[in-house]
Amino acid sequence: MNYMIFMLKNSYSNSFSYSRDWMHSSIKIMLFLSFLRKEVMGILMVMQDYFGLLGGKTYSKYTAKPHSVLRRKLNRRFS
Repeated sequence: MNYMIFMLKNSYSNSFSYSRDWMHSSIKIMLFLSFLRKEVMGILMVMQDYFGLLGGKTYSKYTAKPHSVLRRKLNRRFS
């Protein structure tokens, strides 16, 4: 466990040593965080598509079909 933390610290210090000033690295961090947020939102959208969390006649972002249709298909597949 300690070894893993040590490795993480090393990789972080390496990535920051490339940036000349702290501002640059902070921008990098901000970009990374925004990327992560986008990823999480994408995963949430997919989960909403699969489980129909939005309910009613909300449309899937990916297939442009109502969630109710998707839900019926998935129910048929899982039953």
